[in-house]
Amino acid sequence: MQPSSIAGQPLRLVLVSIAVAGALLFVRSSLAIDPPAATPAPAVYVIHPSYAYDFRDQRVLAGFADALFLGEVIEQTGSKGLPTSDPGAEIPQTQFSVKVIERIKGDLPDEVVVSQGSAIDQATGDLLLLDGDPLLVPGEVVLFAVNREPDLGWYTIVAGPYGALRTKDAADADRLVAVFTLAAANPYVPVPNAETHQAKKAGKRKTVRDHRP
Repeated sequence: MQPSSIAGQPLRLVLVSIAVAGALLFVRSSLAIDPPAATPAPAVYVIHPSYAYDFRDQRVLAGFADALFLGEVIEQTGSKGLPTSDPGAEIPQTQFSVKVIERIKGDLPDEVVVSQGSAIDQATGDLLLLDGDPLLVPGEVVLFAVNREPDLGWYTIVAGPYGALRTKDAADADRLVAVFTLAAANPYVPVPNAETHQAKKAGKRKTVRDHRP
């Protein structure tokens, strides 16, 4: 006796095919019903600190910084904040390893860790940009002005975007090196104004936070 068939196909094979198709349809329907939840984008805030010096002047920056150098950002290595006088409170920071390409001022190893004032606030998840300075990106070639932090094991970028100048190309990098080589040979550190000087002596730091949607 021959097994029953539909359109020339054995009935058992047809039933199996229908069962598999139904299972696949159920799986696809389940996936469509429960899509993964989207991760909300972090809020972005721009921090405007009050500086004691005019860091737009390259001679001031050269006189204030412990080291000046051209370097290539390798990767982010940490997000350790700076301690404050408030117990448990920190100033958010982001650390990056940087390959030193050309030294202008200061004795530096071939690779250093720099700490940037722009960072993710670990308590809120907000992105804080110091003077609008975006986070460093691996592969960027940057003219850095930094101060040594031997107790922390890194070099802190001076004055946000003024101390981390991104280069557009090789010619721009050569131009910045020439500008800061001249500035390092003729540094200038002015006396801060009385109000800022008194605030600095008292350990105060005036900042303004703007929200950027």
